[in-house]
Amino acid sequence: MLSAIDTVWDVVDLYNDARDCLGDSDSMACYMAAAGVAFIAMGALEGPSNNVARRAAKAADVGDAAGDVARRVDAGDAAILRSVTYGNQRLFYDGARQQRALAIAQEAAQAAGVRLSDYVDDVVYTTGRAPFFGVVNDRRVLALNQATLRKTRAGQLIDSVHELSHARHSARFGYQNYRSLYFSSLSMRARIEILVESRAQRTVERYLGGLSPQQRGWTSRYLNWWGQYYP
Repeated sequence: MLSAIDTVWDVVDLYNDARDCLGDSDSMACYMAAAGVAFIAMGALEGPSNNVARRAAKAADVGDAAGDVARRVDAGDAAILRSVTYGNQRLFYDGARQQRALAIAQEAAQAAGVRLSDYVDDVVYTTGRAPFFGVVNDRRVLALNQATLRKTRAGQLIDSVHELSHARHSARFGYQNYRSLYFSSLSMRARIEILVESRAQRTVERYLGGLSPQQRGWTSRYLNWWGQYYP
């Protein structure tokens, strides 16, 4: 469920886009970023609270995408953001959020001591509810979502190392074989999730030289939730 915090973060993202343009009043990116903030503000002033969140989230997505396109126009490249529909979500192959996702995935690969390109063809930003690894149009895709981008550095890396571990297992067993194993039963899925998350936590803790109690707590809750399905 969307909250006021989601809206605040979207405003901050768009404000930062606008701030980058200060001193360049003719910048199209600046205009579009400011417009995104205005749309959110308008949504917050009208309608029931449930509709406010939906309006704000939609305005933020529009504003963010428009800002990315506008920055391309400023640079002399009018190409539209590359994206595809995947189930009920949208995968973006370029843009500001995709670049952030790529940087996180690259550092995650460094933390794991592997080369990202050995296991992943594309790192994308997804509008979905959770990060994932999968094969889309015959290409290996690691997808990170807004929830991951909003986490601390440790949280971002744990999410990414987690999905990278799925990618490595897929390379070892074959994607379809691994997928069949993963979905063979709820207990098997829980076993894999516990294994992958535990390894991700240990990898990032070693890489960063430690984790905060808050970060350990989040991972513990994730493991405990899956633990109820693993005998």
